[in-house]
Amino acid sequence: MPDNGAQQVLKVKEVAGELRVGINQAYELIQHGEIRSVRIGRAIRVTREALEEFKAGREAAIGA
Repeated sequence: MPDNGAQQVLKVKEVAGELRVGINQAYELIQHGEIRSVRIGRAIRVTREALEEFKAGREAAIGA
């Protein structure tokens, strides 16, 4: 798929799958502001960049 500069956005279910957590826990992380998200109408979307930031912060905390 060509990269036209648009960011990849993920559904909460996809975020949960990548983090290997339940969908409810993914919603809680988003609700508490730990993962940046965008609401489009009733849909919640997370950019790939926001997910990678969260994962990097989590890895840093574990390694500390």
